[in-house]
Amino acid sequence: PEARGGRCKTAEDKGLHRPASWHSRGRSGRQMTPPKRAAGGSRRPKARDFTGLPAGTAEDDPLSNGAAQGAGTASGVRSTGIIVQPMTPSTRRRRLAAIILCFASINVSLLLSLQLTDVLRSGVDLLWTQSPPPSWPPAAPPLHPPSLPPPPPPLSPPPPPPLPPPPPLPPPPPRPPPAPPPPPPSPPPAVGEAIRDAINSRFGRKPYRDKWSAQGTLPNAGVLIHVFDNYESRANEPGNPFIYYQSDNKQMSASLIFADQRPDCCPELPIPVYSTRGFSGTQGIIFRPGHFTKILCGSASDRSGQQCKSWCPSITIDGDESRFDPRNTGHGFDGCGGAWRPKDFGVYLQRMSRVEGEGGLAAWNHRLEYNEILIAGAHWTRHLPEAIEAFFGDGEPVRSQHQRFLSEFGLRDVDVPLLRFDPRNWKEPFGG
Repeated sequence: PEARGGRCKTAEDKGLHRPASWHSRGRSGRQMTPPKRAAGGSRRPKARDFTGLPAGTAEDDPLSNGAAQGAGTASGVRSTGIIVQPMTPSTRRRRLAAIILCFASINVSLLLSLQLTDVLRSGVDLLWTQSPPPSWPPAAPPLHPPSLPPPPPPLSPPPPPPLPPPPPLPPPPPRPPPAPPPPPPSPPPAVGEAIRDAINSRFGRKPYRDKWSAQGTLPNAGVLIHVFDNYESRANEPGNPFIYYQSDNKQMSASLIFADQRPDCCPELPIPVYSTRGFSGTQGIIFRPGHFTKILCGSASDRSGQQCKSWCPSITIDGDESRFDPRNTGHGFDGCGGAWRPKDFGVYLQRMSRVEGEGGLAAWNHRLEYNEILIAGAHWTRHLPEAIEAFFGDGEPVRSQHQRFLSEFGLRDVDVPLLRFDPRNWKEPFGG
């Protein structure tokens, strides 16, 4: 706002509002009357002349806006009631540019609308020429009303889509190889093998605490053998058994062998048996334990054909180990030097084994002493063939005697076998 006379010009001072009433007075004090209607009916007001205002009045009139400064008033131009202020060159240029821009935009809009109209028209013509409407032949009128076909059956719902195939199963694991068939059961051992095993098992048992009968029954411990010594009868006449005691002898010699005879000092020494010159190795027969064989007496050394006499005292085996000193026996290998009664065989066989081992007699002699046991010849003969369990040895005369024995009693080799004998085998001396 522009300051005038110490106050700000208002809108009324600037001439932006008309006078409140045409009948109101101006500041000059003149009466302002409304314009009269023209003869043609127009009510256009006449132009007012502000030139005749007193000096100073036009300066104060807001409509004059300083008539002395306006070019129109100074030149005597008649005013129309609206004060036109002179435009500056910059204002004139802006207005001119606005007018030019308005005309240019109108021309551009008209040009674009004309071009769009041409494009749409050409497109419609192109579509019409490329796809003309089809011409349908006129339908012939039906001679009679057509019969309607029966209504179709209600459609069933479409089947569901097939399920995707399941994934292929993994290949089965390879089958394990079939188990091998169980081995066939081993056939039962032949009778000859069973007899051999029983004899070797009996060889491993100690005969000390077995019950030795006063009647001379042979217990099932140790192996009682008779080595051929030419005292047995080997008659060749038909009708006579293979072997029996000679008529002039009432007893036959034998020897009991067992594994506990092997001393700790000299394990390399062979099993102690009677040796006969002229034979191929050690040959003989094995007596069956039980009542088939009757023992008469025994001794710790070869009795050289003596009869059962000079009996050793009967003692018990309990406590004898502390009473008997194997290094100071006094008499022979058994501390007695006489004959053993059948019921005392256990304790005297144990004494003899201790003298050989603990007493050092085997190490001194470099051999083991065999015992001699006399059996009843007549009892033996009466219990043939059961009294003989097996033959042992190799060569003659044991082979021929074994065959004659089998033929005489109608037996087979498995019933009474011929076994090999190894005196240095302390575990299983008898083989098939």
